[in-house]
Amino acid sequence: MLLQLKPQGFVGVAPAHAGQLVSLQLYSNKTWKSIASVKLSASGKYAFGIRPAARASFAYRVLFAGDADHAQAVSPYRIVTVS
Repeated sequence: MLLQLKPQGFVGVAPAHAGQLVSLQLYSNKTWKSIASVKLSASGKYAFGIRPAARASFAYRVLFAGDADHAQAVSPYRIVTVS
């Protein structure tokens, strides 16, 4: 299972799992918390819009919880700085 998190916020899962949920997670207080979820498209792609509430640096990652034939997968985290 491959999860991609590109700087512009567009992500994909390979192989594609149309209709499966992926979650955007934010690192806060030493733990990862899911803050949004979307369904994968037919091609395995999805996107999240992020509107941080403050000027700071935030760590985000994407979680695929797994299904009957694939284990859980997590993307590398990315730091977003709002100035």
